[in-house]
Amino acid sequence: MNIEALENLKSISSELLRETKKLKKLSEKAGDRDLSVKQATKARIDADWQAMHVRKLEYKAHAVAVDAGIADVREASEYEAITFNPDGWHEYQYTPDKPSCLKAS
Repeated sequence: MNIEALENLKSISSELLRETKKLKKLSEKAGDRDLSVKQATKARIDADWQAMHVRKLEYKAHAVAVDAGIADVREASEYEAITFNPDGWHEYQYTPDKPSCLKAS
């Protein structure tokens, strides 16, 4: 096992946990029926942006877990670029982090 990768995984996992808690709070707020239309729209968009951030962290955590030797490598197609569209206006191309064993290819 790679100790450095395990420490990196611990750090990413902590951040992922924090960000997932934020996503849960934002999602709950977005579902609040007492909000005005404008407030509800903003809350929904904020939750969508946070979900995009959490998904990126999940990809990163997986790559580091593979490097640490505690996860299996996924199919090559799982590491191809994906498109995020968090608010209907913006579109982002994101290429997930690859484990070290795939970076040469």
